[in-house]
Amino acid sequence: MIDNNDDHDSGAGIIGQPYAFKQAGLLTGIILLIILTIIVDWTIRLLVKNSKLSGKSSFQTTVQHCFGNTGLIAISLAQWALYVLYPLLKHKKEILMELVIAHLVA
Repeated sequence: MIDNNDDHDSGAGIIGQPYAFKQAGLLTGIILLIILTIIVDWTIRLLVKNSKLSGKSSFQTTVQHCFGNTGLIAISLAQWALYVLYPLLKHKKEILMELVIAHLVA
């Protein structure tokens, strides 16, 4: 399961980033990458701050504290989709990678 999470987390960036740079151009790609890095850093800091303010120690309990049972159900469904459905669809990833590589080479 850990290997699968690694594949999922790094796969989108490995496949998508070169294509995004090709479409945006080098300078615009670098600017957008810096902006995205700032946004991701900000959201991680918000998660940590909310966790400390709520006195909760896990992501799930923090979400439940902030958004109630509806939030907990929403993230539970999202995590279920990631950990259960993604491995079932993993073979489609290889097909997608071949298509992206073929497009970049062309």
